[in-house]
Amino acid sequence: MSKRRTYLHNAALLTGSGLVLRALGMGFRIVLAAYLGSEGMGLYQLILALYMVFVSFATAGVNVASARLAAQSLARGSGMAETLRGLCITALGFGTAAMLAQSVLAGPCARYLLHDVRAETALLILAPSLPFMAVSGAVRGCFLAARRVQPNITAQLIEQLVRMAVAVAGSPTRGIEFLKSAERQDARRQMVRAIDSLIAADEADVLSRAKSLIVAVKAPLAEVKSTQEKVLEQNADYLSRGALKQLEDRNKRELNARERSGIMEALASARTLMRDVLLTLQDEAVDVVNEDVRDTIGRLAAATNVAGATQALEAVATAERNIARNVTPQLAIEVMLFDIRKALKCR
Repeated sequence: MSKRRTYLHNAALLTGSGLVLRALGMGFRIVLAAYLGSEGMGLYQLILALYMVFVSFATAGVNVASARLAAQSLARGSGMAETLRGLCITALGFGTAAMLAQSVLAGPCARYLLHDVRAETALLILAPSLPFMAVSGAVRGCFLAARRVQPNITAQLIEQLVRMAVAVAGSPTRGIEFLKSAERQDARRQMVRAIDSLIAADEADVLSRAKSLIVAVKAPLAEVKSTQEKVLEQNADYLSRGALKQLEDRNKRELNARERSGIMEALASARTLMRDVLLTLQDEAVDVVNEDVRDTIGRLAAATNVAGATQALEAVATAERNIARNVTPQLAIEVMLFDIRKALKCR
């Protein structure tokens, strides 16, 4: 392949890979923003800004210097094995220095520069990546000097895909474990039992079911609250009263958000249950989402009709809108259960 064709081929590969990486990065940011929310993205941007300072210290000039030195070695005909070895050792030194600096300064930077103690753990977790980034920069430069862009493109694509997999599949894995925890499953069971008992329930029973459901939703938050209290105790000596009050308010907002999230999950269980009832009324052989409570679905379907199931679904939708408008969760659940009971008895 001639030099001109090689140049055009490499340019086309770099342009195409750049577009793909940009598209992946854009999708990654969209998913990340939806997953973290506004406060989480704000913290993410704070940490990323400081992290990039240490990344620059670890990798600044490594790529260009390695490409230049490797090209000179190839021009002399001496190969670039020895050059690559020396470059990797040098880059490893810079990366290790940056890692140690970030590890040592993580605490002070989080407290006094970013004013958010939650950033310390993230900075400590990110620090070990710096030596690898520096060495990979040296290796990439050598491949560019040899006019071999395919390894660089492959590495960057794999890096982006792994980053997305860790963020999108890794964190939600913990989320899935949380959703499958005994406490969260208990909230779903409480919701199903509450709706199942509505046909024969009186007002006191409905209020009792609503209270039990709220208790079940709050159960998984005990561990979160305990962790928050430990963080406050650890940082009580470093933060001012104003900063501690700010952190306490933030923790309270987080607990409220998690509680409302748990309520919405419980309401989603009610919505899918009533949807299964509606589908069963229309076709008894239909596949249902809540296969494990098909007996409950059958009892509810036998007690009501299509109009009642539709009204029950509307009651769940109203409760979801009320929760979104910051109505007291227990009040919204009580009103929903009363409305569902009325809808089920409309036959």
